[in-house]
Formats: sequence, structure tokens, C-alpha cells
Amino acid sequence: MPKLFVIAGPNGAGKTTFAREYFKDELRFEFVNADEIARKSNIGDPQQSLSDIQAGRMMLEQVDKLVDGGVDFAIETTLASLTYARKIFLWQQRGYSVTLMYLGLNSVNESLARIRKRVEVGGHNIPEETVRRRFQKSSDYFEKIYKPIVNDWFVYESSEGLFILLESGKNL
Repeated sequence: MPKLFVIAGPNGAGKTTFAREYFKDELRFEFVNADEIARKSNIGDPQQSLSDIQAGRMMLEQVDKLVDGGVDFAIETTLASLTYARKIFLWQQRGYSVTLMYLGLNSVNESLARIRKRVEVGGHNIPEETVRRRFQKSSDYFEKIYKPIVNDWFVYESSEGLFILLESGKNL
């Protein structure tokens, strides 16, 4: 059975860092990340919505190809939309086991501070209003929409490079 890992959490939670650490010994997993696609594709200013939309579409196309190939892979998302809720059922129908790993932060201010720190060392920025809009949606959608539909889920506290498992569960 192919495996799909969804690495989720608010902006600044350390999703890319977590994925690199978690999958460092798993060469068979491809990691699909819209931010990386935007950077590699030079499709414009990463702060412009159009670039985010284009990178998101490219990411979904890449995911569709991986699913068609039946390979194991991981994606990164804030879960601030319902895009993947619709897709999870399709992936499971195609034989995938879907595991969701949610990285939590204590507040939107912590998220903003971590993004500022990332930008200081050359990382990508996200507009404050976007971070604020996504923050609560991410947590709410995880609990109410995504957690009940995946095969298994894990919640981690994200603490500057340290990821502490808080809870986990399985859905039958």
C-alpha cells in the first residue's frame, strides 16, 4: 500500500525542517512543497498571490503524477483550505494510506516571530494578514475536517527545531 504523509501546521511551524528531519533516511519519499516549487521555477515574487497560486497548481499537478505512479511521498500544507479534504478520499480510493502530522504553535504571534526570524536568514516571507487569516483556520480544519478522514494522525508541539509528540490516533 503506498503511503502519503501530509506535514501540516501554521506558517512558521517548521514543516520543511520537520520533513527533512523525519524523512532524512527515507530516500524513497519525494517531498512536495509549493514554496520550493515557486523558488525553483522562478515564477515571480514569492510574496505575490499569483505566484502562490501558480506554485500551488504546479504542486497539485506533481501530486497527481505521483499518485498515478503509486509512489510514496509527502506534502506540506497549512491546512488553511479544504483543497486536500477533497483529495484525501480520492487518494485513499487509489489505495493510499494517508498520515497527517500536524505541527502546532502556541499563538499567531509565535508564528509571525518565527517567520521574521526565517526572513532574517534569507528564507521566504509571508504577509502578516495572510498568516493571521490562516492561523486559526489551520487548527480548526485539522480538528474538524482533516483529523477524522486520514488513516492516522500525529500532533507535535513545534519548538524551534524540536518536535515533541503530544498525541496520535488512528481512524478505522
